[in-house]
Amino acid sequence: MDEERNLRNIFGEYNEISICIPCNRLDDIISEKEDIIIKNTYTCYCYSDISRPPDYFHIRSDTPHTNKTIIKELIKQKFNPECNHRYLEQIYNTGDITYEIFMGS
Repeated sequence: MDEERNLRNIFGEYNEISICIPCNRLDDIISEKEDIIIKNTYTCYCYSDISRPPDYFHIRSDTPHTNKTIIKELIKQKFNPECNHRYLEQIYNTGDITYEIFMGS
């Protein structure tokens, strides 16, 4: 419950996703590049009958990108997966400046 309260204090109430990255991993540096692209693909069973193109989010920062700064920017850009997979579990590198979100249910 303390972890959940801490996440709410950091990110506020945002009901479109649930943050499952532990608080002690929020300040982990994901990239030191100024510009990164975050991609969310819709290949889960929620979209097995409908094709949905991926969402891309451009994030720019003068300081290193951390889990926390990326999540805050995704919230600011109104990221909403619109499926059962609403639990943001990981942000991982897939290319030079491209990162993908792992969402669970």
